[in-house]
Amino acid sequence: MSLLTHYFAAPNDAAAAGVIEIMGGPAADPRGWPTVRLNGLEPVVTLGTLEEFLTRRPYRSVVANPRQGHILTERAETMVVTVTDELRGALAAADRSALAEVADVWAVAEELGSADPIALTDALVALAGLCRDAEIRGEPVYCWLSA
Repeated sequence: MSLLTHYFAAPNDAAAAGVIEIMGGPAADPRGWPTVRLNGLEPVVTLGTLEEFLTRRPYRSVVANPRQGHILTERAETMVVTVTDELRGALAAADRSALAEVADVWAVAEELGSADPIALTDALVALAGLCRDAEIRGEPVYCWLSA
């Protein structure tokens, strides 16, 4: 069974946590959360490594952030976790060329197991678009995940 991961923007932690009640996650919510489905790209280790590569900060510093992969709520095999504002900002500021460079390095990270850099670039472009829109609205980004 694969990991379903939907990245989405919400006005605050309470609103984001409420998504746990929606069968199928934020993309299935009639309120229309801005959402990007990136199944298999989990928000803790995998996005921690992405943040390390994108911001050029040591991984230890990335995971020390209390909002990095913080579980807001969980039920059975589903949870909603936070994405750092630093990663949101770095993705929002990056252009496709910068994202492609990061994808090349990120693709060979241990947790991705030799992923396709082109597919990762496309995923990052989609996630960066979500982050840009969230930055404009002043909203945090979250991940809904279900096993």
